[in-house]
Amino acid sequence: MAALVRAYALVATHPTRQAVELESRRLGKGERKPGYAEWQLLETGRSEEEVLEEAQRLWARGVIVECHSGSE
Repeated sequence: MAALVRAYALVATHPTRQAVELESRRLGKGERKPGYAEWQLLETGRSEEEVLEEAQRLWARGVIVECHSGSE
């Protein structure tokens, strides 16, 4: 959860940054700090332009779906 908050804050407060991509990675004991989770969300290193282009392609293909609760 902390990684999502950091990524959001990074983009929201930066004057020009528009995107950051995170991926779920399993880190071995030698790769992570003591007490940190084995599975972490880490930045991918892809350029902001690549991330935005992929997001725009996915949004363009998107379909609006109505959600209904089970109370009908």
